[in-house]
Amino acid sequence: MHQTPHSTLEPRLGRLAAMALSLAPMAASAADATADFSIAANPNGVWTYGSLSAVSDTSLTVFTVANSSPAAPGPSGSIDFWQATGGDGPSVGKAGSSGWKCCGTVDVGANTLTLHPGNGTENYAVIQYTALVSGAFRFSGSFFGQNTVAGSTDVHVLQGGAAIWSANLIGPLAAAQSFMGTVN
Repeated sequence: MHQTPHSTLEPRLGRLAAMALSLAPMAASAADATADFSIAANPNGVWTYGSLSAVSDTSLTVFTVANSSPAAPGPSGSIDFWQATGGDGPSVGKAGSSGWKCCGTVDVGANTLTLHPGNGTENYAVIQYTALVSGAFRFSGSFFGQNTVAGSTDVHVLQGGAAIWSANLIGPLAAAQSFMGTVN
């Protein structure tokens, strides 16, 4: 699920969507991308938040700007997020305990992890998992849409530069597409 030779896992997507991801070494405790999300540091333990310009890109741009509840018309609730620069660039965030609604078209559920490529770009928001030990890892999760008006996106899980799972989320509030498997 990542583009470098070392052992990493990384879900990516093209348009506003949410995801849940957990990874577990076959004989150890699990890592949970949603529960482990932190606005305090990036990288954050085994997780790194960033973007790629294409699915085939191998150079992750690590987000360096931490923000909360962006300035936009009519937001309610809260969201903490990482992005490369201010403005409408790609981001990875997590909604607060009351969710986050914005701009009349976005409805992010409570405590939901969200990925956005930025407005008018073809970038992919990325959550990258880096294994601290070698071995077999089970992974599972799902992507689902959060735009109430429009939107379709492609979503991917990659390992070592190759897609091991892909799907399309089509239409407003696209239904969940779940994935699971084992990687070494």
